[in-house]
Amino acid sequence: MPEANSVRSTDVRDSYQQPAGVTPYLPPELMSMVISQSLAAPPMCVFRLVVPDWDVCGRKITELEKFLEINRVVTYTKGLPGYQVGTLNYRFEHNNDHVLTPIANFDDNMSLLNAHFSSEYHRQFYRGHTHVFVLGVDDLEGENINAYDWGNLVSLRKKSMRTILPFDDEPTDNVDNNRSERELPLWDQLRHITVHCPLNIMQLTAEDFISAGHDPEAIEALNYSLDLEKTFHLWLSWSKLQNLESVFLDLRIYSHDFNTAQRCLSKAQIIERAREMGRHLQLKTLVLAGLQSYSFHTSYRGVSASDIEQCDTLFDNEPNWIKLFRPAIRGGGKIVLVDRLTDQNELT
Repeated sequence: MPEANSVRSTDVRDSYQQPAGVTPYLPPELMSMVISQSLAAPPMCVFRLVVPDWDVCGRKITELEKFLEINRVVTYTKGLPGYQVGTLNYRFEHNNDHVLTPIANFDDNMSLLNAHFSSEYHRQFYRGHTHVFVLGVDDLEGENINAYDWGNLVSLRKKSMRTILPFDDEPTDNVDNNRSERELPLWDQLRHITVHCPLNIMQLTAEDFISAGHDPEAIEALNYSLDLEKTFHLWLSWSKLQNLESVFLDLRIYSHDFNTAQRCLSKAQIIERAREMGRHLQLKTLVLAGLQSYSFHTSYRGVSASDIEQCDTLFDNEPNWIKLFRPAIRGGGKIVLVDRLTDQNELT
């Protein structure tokens, strides 16, 4: 069973049971059809996966929020080959304009029927459905954290991330990094990924996980490593993920007040990684959350698709993020920027 988060089946197919001692056989075409149908589930709006704590898709936007332009969704569609200019629109509410992505109904029973069935089942699961990776604190080792132990500097990445996803910043002596021994790396199977960074991670510090009395230099070193780790998803090894069709990234830490104070993620770093994505990816859909949120709010009034494709900066000398990430999408592909002025969902 994959370790990446997925929507699990609540409808276990009890009628499809393997008789004791019998290994079922299905022709490849029929087996593929059975698996495809068993995994099928209604698609989900990406906003529920990449920024669930903003609840952009789960509730009705109030008239006050619309008036204050608290929420904004900007969608750019790249022109097809032969058509130079794409299209651009923005909205201050999110109703039926969902950005849909496939979600799996994974069934443990069906995935273990036999070797051939299991192989095809996992292949279709990895390729046909969206895998959600969440930066978390549940895996931290608490008092065992050593600020000078390199292995613990990546402790905010859950095991599933370090097992499945390749990173450009991973050390060669990372004990969890055994992917080079895989004949078919799991990352080669992925087509749709979401990386979510919960808002409570922003305030994470060394003092939350180590006991009092540590050397101030050690605490400073661990705080520095934790700040770097909060931006880990930018350091995915895009050169190894060229089969991806959809990428959904939670980048709220860039514009969050925490980052403006701590400066753990710079504008130059995002620009560098955007260019790296453009060198290796040709996506159908790229969703970026939080690049223009909070005090980094940028108006798109009067901005045309032609402006987006030609101008390096928009208002207030802020980067034109769509232009920077544009090389990473294919003709007809979309870049969606979702932003909020505040994390508070209920305004009165």
